[in-house]
Amino acid sequence: LEKGNYKLTIINDGEKAYNYLLNPTQPVDIVLLDQYLPNMHGLEILKKLQSLKLPYRIIFMSVDNSLDTESTALKLGAIDFIAKEASLGADLLKSIEALTQLSNHDSF
Repeated sequence: LEKGNYKLTIINDGEKAYNYLLNPTQPVDIVLLDQYLPNMHGLEILKKLQSLKLPYRIIFMSVDNSLDTESTALKLGAIDFIAKEASLGADLLKSIEALTQLSNHDSF
């Protein structure tokens, strides 16, 4: 992603990521949210963001690619679910490009 035209803010702690999303210092176009983060897991972050009705477009990622995890993430507001496996990079890039194309046509 860094080799493309994407500006990244990387936060490796769930609680810090959640707090950043409550009051970002830069515009946030797409959130790449991992399930297993220290201090607050991704599904917990999704639940909290959903209750606040914040307009984030979230791609949820997890090594747990079970249907239960995927359906829960999507029900909680994730726009896409990507299993963290060998094709992660290609799948993630496709999802981001699709969301970027949508943002050129639709307003969130």
